[in-house]
Amino acid sequence: MSIRSWRRFTTVVILLRERSNAVKGAVTYVGVLILFLLLFLSTVSSGEPRSDYFGFHTQVIKANSFTPLSFNVTRNRGGIHSQNINETFGFTNEIGLQSSDFGKDADIIWVKDGDGWLQIFYSEDSPPFFTQGWRAIGYGNIDMGPYPIPLNSGLFIQSKKEEDWLIGFAGYVRQDAMSYNVRTGFNILNRGYPLPIPLNQSGIEQSFGFKKGDQKTGDLIWAWREDGTYDQYYYTEGLELLHLNEGWKKIGKGNMDVGWEEIPNTLIIETRNHIGGQIILYPPAGLERQKTLTELGDPPRPYVFPRIAIDHDGPYFVVAWLAHNFNVLYTTQVFDGGNWFDIDSQRGIQNEILSNWASILPLGRGIGRIISEWSLEK
Repeated sequence: MSIRSWRRFTTVVILLRERSNAVKGAVTYVGVLILFLLLFLSTVSSGEPRSDYFGFHTQVIKANSFTPLSFNVTRNRGGIHSQNINETFGFTNEIGLQSSDFGKDADIIWVKDGDGWLQIFYSEDSPPFFTQGWRAIGYGNIDMGPYPIPLNSGLFIQSKKEEDWLIGFAGYVRQDAMSYNVRTGFNILNRGYPLPIPLNQSGIEQSFGFKKGDQKTGDLIWAWREDGTYDQYYYTEGLELLHLNEGWKKIGKGNMDVGWEEIPNTLIIETRNHIGGQIILYPPAGLERQKTLTELGDPPRPYVFPRIAIDHDGPYFVVAWLAHNFNVLYTTQVFDGGNWFDIDSQRGIQNEILSNWASILPLGRGIGRIISEWSLEK
């Protein structure tokens, strides 16, 4: 290599080293800046992480009658409506069904089982035939507590009591649409949300598994009412000969638009003149799952635990969670069917149990959530 070539090579190496050092310096500077931002954002942020939605609802059980029933809240955070008899009514009948030996005078839970029905009751200890627990007529002393209620399905309560009574459920609230597979005949379905849904906001009429028509040809929605009767609805695309405009109609009400009427906690779809298919039911307006971006440095998302408790004043709904530290402010919000509004705010030291509650009887149903945010208050 000549002297000129060596100098040229040396100059290139020096330039490359200088550029490399500059790049390293820039990388180091950027790294320090990012680290500083991480530390800064870990203490200051405008984000407001939300808890899972939670709620409760009640249902009147008619005396000496059959009442359709669904649990419109879930035991799991994922919003899956999958529970067994124990989880729904209590391992020792905490829900309060009338019990007896041999099922003679006991309230009966009618649960769909293929093409038939299981008749489940809570048995008293009656040796040598029955031990105490959930049993089914025709199944002897087999424990029916673990029996799963079909996914997204409802059931019937056959009450033997002489007076109407109230049943209540508490848990997490689903935000995604409900999906059902219906077959020819009657399909008893869980509405899936602890708030009523107007027919014209349900989306059922857009489902491939729901047939439009008139009161004789279309599929029917049977909606139970608290007086023990059923309203029957169908959706028509408009039939000039029958003087029907497009929309939801009720049998016995002619061309009246009834899209504003609400679906109860259990809906029964009678699939007629076809094999059925998928039905989609959308959540109440304002409850749809929305994509939320958790910002860097946000306080931890509160993990809530909903339940029903009972004292001398009657049943009430309780939601509890653990405080992160005193710098996090937790705000309880409730949903009024259209908007969210604040109830109160509280804070606690690390791992302190915080809670909020609501009386069940005067409200009948409710949905809430907890918002967490950093606070500079000492």
